[in-house]
Amino acid sequence: MRLLVAALVCALWTGCANDDPEGPEIYQLTPAAAAAGATIDVVGFGFCGELGVGAGGECVVPPAASVRIGAEGVVVRAESARWLDDRITVSLPDDLNVGVTLVTVAVDGVVSNAVDFEVVP
Repeated sequence: MRLLVAALVCALWTGCANDDPEGPEIYQLTPAAAAAGATIDVVGFGFCGELGVGAGGECVVPPAASVRIGAEGVVVRAESARWLDDRITVSLPDDLNVGVTLVTVAVDGVVSNAVDFEVVP
């Protein structure tokens, strides 16, 4: 059932182009635009990586896992408030530049597809 839902969500959203079926995949960002310091949800699949899901349902996040915001060499890491296999809740860094940028998730050395995100004033 989860794969069917994932396929349907992916069909409706652009950016579902991760070539590694075992790696993380971002389907959408909620909201798609927010100010620096705001909290957003990264919705997708495969965010737990090799260590899997812990007893409380949250991922046992390996130290190499991160949400990355930025493009063209300027990348910052967002602080995670909650990390599940299909959803990561993060606080955007306060020092983000206003404008359209990219968000990716890296887990176990594998980087997800990039999804557009707009940082607003």
